[in-house]
Amino acid sequence: PVRIMRKLILTILLLLAACSARLELTVAPNTKIAIRDGIKVQHIQPGTPAYQELEKWIARNQTGWSKYYATTPSGGIFVSDGNMTLQFSGSSVITHHNEQTWTKPVQESEYQFLRNKLSGT
Repeated sequence: PVRIMRKLILTILLLLAACSARLELTVAPNTKIAIRDGIKVQHIQPGTPAYQELEKWIARNQTGWSKYYATTPSGGIFVSDGNMTLQFSGSSVITHHNEQTWTKPVQESEYQFLRNKLSGT
């Protein structure tokens, strides 16, 4: 029973790893970033704390992406530098990369700094 359980766990881990992808996401150097939520649009300038926070978030979130097959939600917070777009909506983030749509789970607290920027705090 123990050997079977170990094999089952290993198989599950391999399947999960196969479903997870690494995306090489980057912010274009020295480019202002637009943030919008359907009502407001703000811009983050290079070198500002919000810009640096976004760069850190992107660096920490290169892995764990899965293909997204559903219609993307209409709401959320959209972040774009002209080349890359991230859509934060509830407990997930969606991006388009290499002509495919990808998603990964996130905590809403991870992108609270974007909400703060939109609200002016």
